[in-house]
Amino acid sequence: MNNFYDWFNEHVTDEMINHFTDRTNKHMDLVQKYCKIIDGLFPNRFPGLIERGRTHDDSKFSQYELEPYIILTEKHRTKRVDNIDLELPDFVQEAMDDAWVHHYTVNDHHMNFYVPEVDGFTKVEVMPDKAVAEMCADWFAMSEELDSHTLDWVEDHMNVKWSVSKSIEDLIFEILNKVLETGKGQ
Repeated sequence: MNNFYDWFNEHVTDEMINHFTDRTNKHMDLVQKYCKIIDGLFPNRFPGLIERGRTHDDSKFSQYELEPYIILTEKHRTKRVDNIDLELPDFVQEAMDDAWVHHYTVNDHHMNFYVPEVDGFTKVEVMPDKAVAEMCADWFAMSEELDSHTLDWVEDHMNVKWSVSKSIEDLIFEILNKVLETGKGQ
């Protein structure tokens, strides 16, 4: 069997689908929460940020991303909860990779929207401020979901997986630090 949709229909359970739906909706709600916090701390600085929060990650429910993201979410869940790396056929991994490429090419809050990853590294020189603000809201949402700290994640990834221009870096830390100073993020 090397057809993704046959494999999907045979292996994916209602529990996996429900987990994806619940988890993704919760994540989207958290991003909205942090977009509102950032907008409140920086009035009129990021026009449209609240609306961006409302539509954040909608593409995960599109025909291009839905099924692969259900599997990807399950893969992350089993790794985090059960400490098990799911063994998946190459064609399933390829479908998840294709879904990720689609996701970042239609969602400008991802650095890869502006420049592709090369050898596991992304270097971004230009990114609109409102996209940076949404990206920060996304990071806060993930940190809340995983009960981790946003700055730890940034420190683990900056200049390791990605780098940004000085102006983007300054804006990132301005947003992160202001939210953290208010006690509204972790």
